[in-house]
Amino acid sequence: MTDGIPDRLLDCACELFLEKDFHSVSIRTLAKHAGTSSGMIKYYFNNKQGLFEAMIKREYGRILDILQGVIMQEELLDFTHIINQVMSIYEDNPNMPKFIAKTYLLRQGPGSHFLHEMFEYEQRTIKDWVVQVIKEGKIDRSTNAEVVRMAFMSITLLPGMMQDTLKHSYGEEGYQDFRQKYAAFTGGMILNALIPNSAAGLKSKAEPQSNLSSKPKSKTQN
Repeated sequence: MTDGIPDRLLDCACELFLEKDFHSVSIRTLAKHAGTSSGMIKYYFNNKQGLFEAMIKREYGRILDILQGVIMQEELLDFTHIINQVMSIYEDNPNMPKFIAKTYLLRQGPGSHFLHEMFEYEQRTIKDWVVQVIKEGKIDRSTNAEVVRMAFMSITLLPGMMQDTLKHSYGEEGYQDFRQKYAAFTGGMILNALIPNSAAGLKSKAEPQSNLSSKPKSKTQN
């Protein structure tokens, strides 16, 4: 690969395709933004469709990498960190969550076939992971894999789509503070929902005892 031309084309494709409609972006525009010729698109990606699909695979692949990290963990996960990772991806590319939502809703158009394949891949992967960690006693036996997956998608996708509005409302610093608190709250919410009922029961029983022991002793009257 010469002078990073494929990467430049992918970067420009990411910027232009996700900002505009696929059919509104010409090969000539893509090549001009990447500082190369239209022939390089054909050389590396065959055509505009090939470049578009390669861009989707690269960008969505970053989310799949996080998913692979999830299933490789031995301990129950730090969902706050995972939510922050996904939101960072969406912050780097704010048009990505909008594109994902639109493609899922319309179920058609360029990239839809790949995204639906990834949707089914995620479905199988999360289901297998849930079955495994239930066997290991790490999460509650009643956990529904699809509920976990859709909850996680909703938690990350909606604020990803609203980034511009949230930043305008809160300011950059306020948005970053919101993001950290949001990830902590929603991550804790998912974790608490997955903890085995027996472990949660032991935790709740222990809390009142610790509260009682922490009460200040009443003063004895002279």
